[in-house]
Amino acid sequence: MNSKLMLVAITAALAMSTHANVITFDEITDNGHGTVIPNGYAGLNWNQMWVVNVAAFPAAYNYYGPAGYPVVEQSGPNVGFNYGGRTSDITAPTGTFNLDSGYFAASYETEAMTVKGYRGTTLVFDNTYNLSQYGSTFITFNYSDITDAQFSLSPNRQITMDNLRVDLSPVPEPSQLFAGLAVTGMWATSLLMRSSRSRN
Repeated sequence: MNSKLMLVAITAALAMSTHANVITFDEITDNGHGTVIPNGYAGLNWNQMWVVNVAAFPAAYNYYGPAGYPVVEQSGPNVGFNYGGRTSDITAPTGTFNLDSGYFAASYETEAMTVKGYRGTTLVFDNTYNLSQYGSTFITFNYSDITDAQFSLSPNRQITMDNLRVDLSPVPEPSQLFAGLAVTGMWATSLLMRSSRSRN
């Protein structure tokens, strides 16, 4: 295999170790009163993060008028939120992940959401976004290779969210990397042989 084909093989093998998730929260059963997101959901760990079924969300909970739960819904029936307005985290059990984007709203009124990205104990991303209860805001983060995404709202109220796009990027095991190289190498060699035959 020449150097160009080897580069293709390595790139493909590394690509096999990363996969994108669109997190909709819809696989979790909820009766409208809120359900904790279990660790391991979508390959991540969740701290102070819950889901609520917006269709079953009791109207009596909307004390202050229209709430930001229904407006952020993209896929249905569930949306995510930070329980009790507390600072919440999404963390990688192993390796790192990329926080790409998502839809967000404030539970009530207009609030400022701060999102921090940590790599281990090092803060590498820190941004603030204004959210409204009257409509969802699509935010592109592009937080790469982080171990912890931390969400907080000032004042302490719920952040509502849906359709988070996350790329899981664990460090590939050597056996997985070499297996990917072998498969891709055979594929590339096959293409090269077919091309050679077609020219003869």
